[in-house]
This record gives sequence, C-alpha cells and structure tokens, in this order.
Amino acid sequence: MEDKATVEQLQQRVEQLEAQVAGLLESNRNIVDALRQIESWIVNASKVLTAQIQQQGSGEQGQ
Repeated sequence: MEDKATVEQLQQRVEQLEAQVAGLLESNRNIVDALRQIESWIVNASKVLTAQIQQQGSGEQGQ
C-alpha cells in the first residue's frame, strides 16, 4: 500500500513539474518575441539615424 501511495505522489509531482515546464516554455516564447520586437525597433532606429546623418553630410557638402 505504501508503494502505491508513493507512486501516486510521484505521479502528482511529475504533473506539477510538467505544468511548470509548460509555463516556462510559454514565458520563454514571450521573452523571445519581445526581444525580436526590440531588435526590430533598434534596426529601424539605426536606419533612420543613418539616413539623417547622410542627409546632414550631403547638405554640408552642398554649401
């Protein structure tokens, strides 16, 4: 009987751990999505700044 109770406890613990792992995977996906969005913002900002610098440079040369 004790073995059966131990097995049931272990099964419950395994289920709890599986649920935790699923939650962590979802959190990691959300973090990766957020990092990709941030990367996109940085790339876009870099393009804008590069274009502005090039415009300023060409404007100064024209004077």
